[in-house]
Amino acid sequence: MATELPARLEDLVPLQRGVVARQQALADGMTRHAVTARLESRRWQRLHDGVYYTFTGPVPREAQLWAAVLRVGHGAVLSHDTAAETWGITDSPAPLIHVSVPRQAGTLTVPEVRLHYSARLPDARCPSAPLPVTRPEDTVLDLVNSAATGVDAATWVVAACQRGVTTPGALREYLGKPGRARMRWRGVLLGTLQQLETARTAGPADDPADGQAAQGSPSAAPLVPPQR
Repeated sequence: MATELPARLEDLVPLQRGVVARQQALADGMTRHAVTARLESRRWQRLHDGVYYTFTGPVPREAQLWAAVLRVGHGAVLSHDTAAETWGITDSPAPLIHVSVPRQAGTLTVPEVRLHYSARLPDARCPSAPLPVTRPEDTVLDLVNSAATGVDAATWVVAACQRGVTTPGALREYLGKPGRARMRWRGVLLGTLQQLETARTAGPADDPADGQAAQGSPSAAPLVPPQR
């Protein structure tokens, strides 16, 4: 039996870090028998229902992320904690993969995936990223909106800006986008942005990250984003 993939699938699989959905495989020229044969011979690994890793061996993190997005479907993108991981805002992957879908997608349940429903999609998707993921600014604002405390909210903002992922000015701009009218911790966010902008103007001595912890104010200790 030939083991080569159809040409269109050969082009698609590397873009998705070795992951393919069953519907994609069938649409791009594979037969149901060929898909089944690869699974039964363990040349392909089933990551979710109808989503496969087309290699043997350990599954890389990016392949796991692609698998979650493909399983959810409905224009899904990585968001919140997982988008923060993707952008380098945090170095610690969350226990669950966070994925957002448009609000009209309806109720969905996927194992090992935390679903969020967003009024900002599809506009919040970053068109230039290799993974389907929310833009850095939307990522930070989503994290602020879902933070358990004001300190956690401020910490995400400080971490993203100090790591060069975004800027206070860009976050202010995105705060005015449609879908951000009801923003939790808005006062904390604006206060933190003001501190960051003031620190940038005044110099390192006034960096808010060097101050003592206060409600809604970043400190040296919480610069590591909160674990959830």
